[in-house]
Amino acid sequence: MLSLIPPILFLFAGAIASPVAVPQSRAPIDYCANTTSITWTIADFKSNVSDTVGTGGTASFKLINQLTGDTDELTCKLQVNYRCIIAGTPSDQNLTIHVGVRAGSLTLGLDKIVECPGRETPVHIIGYNEPALECVVSGEIGGSVNCELQDKDDEDNTFVGEPLELAPGQR
Repeated sequence: MLSLIPPILFLFAGAIASPVAVPQSRAPIDYCANTTSITWTIADFKSNVSDTVGTGGTASFKLINQLTGDTDELTCKLQVNYRCIIAGTPSDQNLTIHVGVRAGSLTLGLDKIVECPGRETPVHIIGYNEPALECVVSGEIGGSVNCELQDKDDEDNTFVGEPLELAPGQR
């Protein structure tokens, strides 16, 4: 008698009975209660620029939020003077990153805006660091310059967030 049931019903019944993996969402981080606990670490930084006046390049790196565990892989186009701004990351739309590459060093400034209930103005969590770079120049004048982090140790590439409160009316 079982052979009279169409095979498609077995497939359908199996799909219903199978457990479905539901992604676990973690509780949101209360940044207002953790304004002094925010640190970021940069890893795998690489930049490629041309040694020709007036040209740019690219910078790419991983940014790890130590409070949330989120890791973003970021790339930006370096403009003249080898700078770029990343306004928002995949995991944090309220984070702005200022990147500057210059002879042998990287300047990174992070600005996270935190809106807290009962506050008239947001709190800015500012992280700043200048990790050293190892750079290799290929060719002569007009060649390319490729840089990576000199020290791969996370401690030297960590940015401690400091809360900055603005006067009412400022953002």
